[in-house]
Amino acid sequence: MISRITIAAQAQPLLQFKTLIIALTVSRLLSLLTWKTCCRYVEIGFELGIPVTVNGKRLSTGNLVAELNEIGGRHGIGRVDIVYNRIVGLKSRGVYETPGGTILFTAARDLERLTLDCETLQLKDSLALKHAELVYAGRWFYPLRESMDAFVEKISETTTGSVSLTLYKGSASVTGRKNP
Repeated sequence: MISRITIAAQAQPLLQFKTLIIALTVSRLLSLLTWKTCCRYVEIGFELGIPVTVNGKRLSTGNLVAELNEIGGRHGIGRVDIVYNRIVGLKSRGVYETPGGTILFTAARDLERLTLDCETLQLKDSLALKHAELVYAGRWFYPLRESMDAFVEKISETTTGSVSLTLYKGSASVTGRKNP
């Protein structure tokens, strides 16, 4: 489950803002206490850069993410608390929980380090920022965005294999990788 709480600090009275900060802190500590005390091993399989299996079980993309959300959520994976600038100039605070996304990103990034060269990875990283800006600004149908997608699809042709991870108390650590 992805959840988000956004606070425009300049629009909130100070007392309400402090109360919300305390409530979020308590909420995070309580969830920390419910994390599993033993680690969990998970293996993600990729074909052409697309995740297709969890622990050897082939799943649709939606079911794969739901499965990883369930597994990762029990181990506190994927909680991010950030402050960022909005387009209109306000500072906002966002608390995001995306266990499946965090596990997938960690695994995919590790497999890409194995299958792609350094220059390609650097270019992909720089294009990712521009891609995010285009999508955030509602420019989904721009030719530039479509060209970036074609680039990623092309370089992902060699990104096939699997990555093993250990999930424990909020961290997802790569423990192994395979590439044919």
